[in-house]
Amino acid sequence: MSTYNFFLVFIGGGLGSVFRYLISKATDCFFSFSFPVATFLSNISAVVILALIFFLSSFKNAEHENLRLMIVIGLCGGLSTFSTFSLETAELIRKGEISWAIANIAFSNIACIGIMLFSIRQVQAT
Repeated sequence: MSTYNFFLVFIGGGLGSVFRYLISKATDCFFSFSFPVATFLSNISAVVILALIFFLSSFKNAEHENLRLMIVIGLCGGLSTFSTFSLETAELIRKGEISWAIANIAFSNIACIGIMLFSIRQVQAT
């Protein structure tokens, strides 16, 4: 792996992290209930970007490798967050907000996996 590849992942990851921070700040202004909206929206956004990229190109040829590194690994990796999802779900359980914890697990998994399955089916149909 070249230095340029590391740079692409670095730039994409930085952009993804900044977008995640902006989503967090924006949701703080509009939502005040227990459900972790910012993490949910960040993860959904990353999956939508990944699904669009998957739909537009399979990334199986070398000409797309730089784009894959920057967007799929960098941007989507920086934007999505399983660790925060896990922490927030554990905190909901610790606080006794079991319904919100279950909703977080269910909505996040169903939405993210559903978006990817839809994208895969669209690619296979074309």
